Amino acid sequence: MQFSSLTLQTIENFAASMNLSAVPAPDQSFTFEFSRTGSLSLMSADDGRRVLVSLARLPLRADAEMELRFFQKAGFDPNMRKFIHAGLAPDGNFICVLSFDEAELDLPSLDRAISRLAAVHDECGI
Repeated sequence: MQFSSLTLQTIENFAASMNLSAVPAPDQSFTFEFSRTGSLSLMSADDGRRVLVSLARLPLRADAEMELRFFQKAGFDPNMRKFIHAGLAPDGNFICVLSFDEAELDLPSLDRAISRLAAVHDECGI
């Protein structure tokens, strides 16, 4: 699915604020790589009404305790008033995701989402 023009504008504004280019991948998602924060991806949900904001990090050394702490972060997050989804990619990246209605995703909410997802990783030592 493709993003709405409003969401595309938010993504472009975010990229411009970071002095980056917003270039869509072939699947129309956007990914931004940050040395400390990790790999930020924005994807349109299959229904086209939601935007998935994910942050992936590859830990230096993952262990069972780290994985458990990370997966325990999944669930309702009172800070964001949304559910955080947590997963482990085949390449070993720890990924957490927030889902937004397209109409609610603006630059401040995207900044809050990135900060919260980064905090989840930080709290788990990733």
